[in-house]
Amino acid sequence: PTDIPQDRDIENFDTVGARQAFSTEHFDLYYELGRKVLTAGFKWAGVKKNLESHVQEPEVFWNSRFKKDLENYGHINKGKVVRLSKMRREYLQLPHTETGVYLSEPLRHLTYSHSIDPRATYQMSIKAALQGNVHPQRRFISITGHDKPLAVFRVNGTAKESSYSEIEVQPNQLEDRFAGRVGEDRTGAWLSHYLNFLQHTEGIQKDSQGFLWIDHFKFEGPFYPKERSFFDTLLCPKEPTPENKSAIIWDDTNARDLIHAFTFEAFRRSKPTSEYIDKLTSFFINLRNEGKNFNEAMIDTLAIVLASPGFIYHHEKDIVKLGKRKLSQKDIASRLSYFLTGAPPDEELYQAAKTSKLSNMKVYHSEIDRLLTSSKRHRFIKGFVSQWADFVRLDSIKVSEKKFPIYTNGLKLSMKQEVLTYMEALIHQNMPVTHLIQSDFAYVNAKMAQHYNIPGVSTNKFIKVMLPNDSPRGGFLTQGAFHVTGSTGMRTSPTVRGMLLLNRFFNSPPPPPPPNVPELGSDINKPMTSREIVNLHQSQAQCSSCHRKMDTVGLALENFDTIGRWRQEEPVGRVMQPITVEGTLKGGAIFKNFREFQFSMLSQEKNLARNIIESLIVYSLGRDIEFTDTPHIDTILNKVKRNGYRMKDMIHAVAASPIFFKN
Repeated sequence: PTDIPQDRDIENFDTVGARQAFSTEHFDLYYELGRKVLTAGFKWAGVKKNLESHVQEPEVFWNSRFKKDLENYGHINKGKVVRLSKMRREYLQLPHTETGVYLSEPLRHLTYSHSIDPRATYQMSIKAALQGNVHPQRRFISITGHDKPLAVFRVNGTAKESSYSEIEVQPNQLEDRFAGRVGEDRTGAWLSHYLNFLQHTEGIQKDSQGFLWIDHFKFEGPFYPKERSFFDTLLCPKEPTPENKSAIIWDDTNARDLIHAFTFEAFRRSKPTSEYIDKLTSFFINLRNEGKNFNEAMIDTLAIVLASPGFIYHHEKDIVKLGKRKLSQKDIASRLSYFLTGAPPDEELYQAAKTSKLSNMKVYHSEIDRLLTSSKRHRFIKGFVSQWADFVRLDSIKVSEKKFPIYTNGLKLSMKQEVLTYMEALIHQNMPVTHLIQSDFAYVNAKMAQHYNIPGVSTNKFIKVMLPNDSPRGGFLTQGAFHVTGSTGMRTSPTVRGMLLLNRFFNSPPPPPPPNVPELGSDINKPMTSREIVNLHQSQAQCSSCHRKMDTVGLALENFDTIGRWRQEEPVGRVMQPITVEGTLKGGAIFKNFREFQFSMLSQEKNLARNIIESLIVYSLGRDIEFTDTPHIDTILNKVKRNGYRMKDMIHAVAASPIFFKN
């Protein structure tokens, strides 16, 4: 994904075509990316590797390394070497160092690197345990791959009975190696600094430190998908085995047929013109005459297809029926598939379009249900939900490690997964949209349960947990990702949280701030509560009209701190001050605490449903809402209102609306 040329700054959803540009520079970048993809495709075509299991025993290397360091530098009595030598001596005196390693001061993390088949998935597992008095906050291991957090595990075992944790890894890359790190899920470079921060911010005593102990970790695979890819099958139709590679069936005599077949599929089964294929074939022949071998010449030729408008852009052909412009069956199938799976139609959907079955609304809705339960549905959940929940802003927030040392990469990853898992459950179970405001359940893993003080969750998978009546959790409004997004990274921001609420839940985005307006609280030189800062800001004429709307609802969330933990007090200088939550919503609903605020927000279900519907339209059609869409949106709203604005119902209604079938 990092090789894909970047579009301009994205507002709302990145599927909107009007905010995407394409220049000669983009063509060059897409062409080079196409060459990389095709090179990998030719390299792995007709190949199937044996299932292998690689077990890494890290103590073999590290014990030898530490002992050698002591031999070489243990006699030196000055500077940093003294400290490092002391660390190594203390480390080697710990129990069980002959059968595993400790994630302690001299050993911050472990590395791994394995050869892979990028078409497959792999399993990574870690056998680990707790040694000594390890605070619950520190009982987590994180795994990264190519500097990207992959998973976070809670360690539940002891040295006598270690625990196993496992994740599925999909490299999703063009390289043939997968590398990364395994370490304690914490911030900072030095463990001592991290423990100092925990002591000052969380009250965790330094003398309670223990260590995470790793017996070994295992990398297993490849696990291939049930169906081979189109390109692999095109090049090598015969099913390969680990013992027998399948041969590429193409050569110079049938090169034109290969170019045509590839282009037809790349253009989403739109037949390319003979002139276009002739020019590509001539280009291929010229490359061959220049001395390039078959694979090299074909890669350079097909890369042109992957950089061409026919592949990069959707070309939808309308048909005129009864004086109205409508999409063809094939284009409807394509639009529906990209909407719900982020990919071209599969064979079943192509066939339904070819036989005009999609004009039968019963069949059409069954296809929607099938796509929403297919293995590719996660692309819709990630693509739509991550943008609706504004993960871009979440990623841009730099949370202070000194003030919030527990805000780790593992916690941030789990926060995102919580949102995606929760929304997927709402869609799959067709729950009302009000569950985004309030619910009596949550989906958490061990990391989020620890963060939310929800007892009894030790699994690393996200599970449904019923909440007690007095729990402050339940609903997207209470989730950590929402509150970090609505912060500055140093403190909460009622204004930003209010803006997020107005934008999504009230479906009434505030206007952009005037130019050169300083950040809220930046000009204050004495400690003040969030409410006092907001009141001071509202006293300024150029700010009051908009801030009065945003800040009232934003202040209602002040019981959640910067990283989403529940609190009754906030720090003001060195003094803790009680938080008061009270206000009045537009329409007159009065609230005096967060629970009453949640209840009052339920009156916004229609506005929230409209926002979800409009967001689905923008995401699926690739354009902004226009005033002519209003009657259709009203019709969709009235249709889904009957059953309480349910999530899956809204997806069905949007995909079946007349605006979805128009070009």
